Amino acid sequence: MSMEPVLAGIDLEGVEDTNDTDRSDTVDQLRALSADAFKARIEAETADVLDRVTIRVDGTDVPLRVTEIQVDEIPDVSLPRESRLFLVGTLPDGAQALSVGWPSEYGTLILRQMDVDDGFTGYLTGGYSDPIAIEDSSGWGFLGGIFR
Repeated sequence: MSMEPVLAGIDLEGVEDTNDTDRSDTVDQLRALSADAFKARIEAETADVLDRVTIRVDGTDVPLRVTEIQVDEIPDVSLPRESRLFLVGTLPDGAQALSVGWPSEYGTLILRQMDVDDGFTGYLTGGYSDPIAIEDSSGWGFLGGIFR
């Protein structure tokens, strides 16, 4: 995801170009940071970012934690930079389905359940996804299976 607008506090719902927002200067300052410096900034604000993302399994929220953050170097600070947050959550025994809650302020999220037959694909602009069946919870301990 593009973390600069999120950390700048921009509501991305309906925004096509962050340069058209009142916090574009903050986005530009964040983009100008090296990958290592921006990664440290993300680490410092991870709890606030994750407070808005929810994984709900059979009606119960699953606590998430970040296991890794990857930030690309960008040669042109006028272009968006991709950052990747790898999330882990423990599913309860016997879990049947999960839903992903995504805040509209973070922009659009494309969900793809990978490495399963007929995996889920969804497009979230805010709110919760449709239930995603969990056929074999052993492969879902790492929630990266849907955030690809």
